[in-house]
Amino acid sequence: MSASTASVSPLRQCLRQASKQAHHELDHHPLLTPLLRADLNRTHYGKALAALHGIQASSEQRIQAFLQQCPGWADYRLYCRLPALEADLAALGLQPVAAPSNWPEPTCAASLVGMLYVTEGSNMGGQVIARSIRQHGQDDLPMSFFSGQGEVSDQAWQDFWALANAQCSVDDYALAASTALAVFAAIKIHLDGCRASINATNSRALDA
Repeated sequence: MSASTASVSPLRQCLRQASKQAHHELDHHPLLTPLLRADLNRTHYGKALAALHGIQASSEQRIQAFLQQCPGWADYRLYCRLPALEADLAALGLQPVAAPSNWPEPTCAASLVGMLYVTEGSNMGGQVIARSIRQHGQDDLPMSFFSGQGEVSDQAWQDFWALANAQCSVDDYALAASTALAVFAAIKIHLDGCRASINATNSRALDA
């Protein structure tokens, strides 16, 4: 499927519209907004990566488990970015924040599409972050996670839409959208918790 076909897909339009506000809120989350700023430093960068680890681990684990039970997706290759994220954290000398305990589970092809919409979309978003970091001259930061598949990412995104459009009927759009929203909500809850923990740690350090 071409990029132009995917861009006008009714399923894609449905998911984009349903998650527009949730996506906007995440883009402006205090832990993530520094990633696109010219004054990004290693501390802010490390905090973001440590928080994102739990999200990536939870998503990949559940999606991979379900893919093994979903015949229609037997040939789908999920690009696992967790090793790259862990390598970046190791380069920064940091440990990941614990993974969230309550994470959405895919239960059918439609809910899988909703989850993949978020996770595969974040891969594309990572390309934007990597370009911004390079443009701001911060190439010394480890960027294996955000660089992802490089030039292959766009094709992987189109491959996802080709299979999603084939496997998700119009009657399933609402379930796909609600699952995507559940994932966005889980991400925000996790990031909020990470931020609260970071603030509490900083407060204790100041009081010491």
